[in-house]
Amino acid sequence: MSEIIISICEDNQQDADQLIRYLNQAGTDLNVTVHITHYPDGVSFLNHFNSAVGIVFLDVNLPDMSGGDIAAEIRRRDPQVYLVFISQYTETISIGYEFEAKNYLLKPFHYHSICAELQRYIRIENTMPKPYFLLGHKDAVQKVYYSKLYYIEKQNRKLVFHYDGQTFAHTGNLSDYEQLLPQPMFYRSCNSHIVNLQFVSTLIPDINRYSIKLVTGEIIPLSRDRKKDFLHQLQNLGDKL
Repeated sequence: MSEIIISICEDNQQDADQLIRYLNQAGTDLNVTVHITHYPDGVSFLNHFNSAVGIVFLDVNLPDMSGGDIAAEIRRRDPQVYLVFISQYTETISIGYEFEAKNYLLKPFHYHSICAELQRYIRIENTMPKPYFLLGHKDAVQKVYYSKLYYIEKQNRKLVFHYDGQTFAHTGNLSDYEQLLPQPMFYRSCNSHIVNLQFVSTLIPDINRYSIKLVTGEIIPLSRDRKKDFLHQLQNLGDKL
């Protein structure tokens, strides 16, 4: 890991400046580049929050929104982001458990605590397999969770991602994603489709070929010469679940 994207939601500028200073120093000491953005209120933070963020430092006591409301929205958008609550009051520590915060830091901050938090994040990111990949589209970066990606199809010169009940287009090669996506969860059913086997409902016979029906009702083409391998991969996935 060489870069960490960090968002700070803190209304006290002095506290924010201290946290930014310690994070930059910790990045230097740990040999990682930190990209830090500070927001003074909950509304501006949520308006700019995107799932490329690795760490969020969230003040529990903000003038415009409660820390709980902001944390609930963060978790709705990104269940996995590394969330750290910050406050000067120990009485509010319990709120962190409800939203699966990784830690709770009290003000004023101490450098060793900030550095230790960054070390912990790096250790988790380096040792735990990521359940997502990053994809840039519409001038933003999004975490695409494997478990919510139904399938990818090639349409002309674009790739269309069918993801969590929505679709979005992106440039790229299907073969690149065939290498990126974990096996045996994903399978290239034909030249134009990669399908998430967790969403397969049944195999539909046709005159010249088979088709794959998903639990969503959508039909995915399956090359005739890939039927045997497809069923083998489907069995492998079932054995691992």
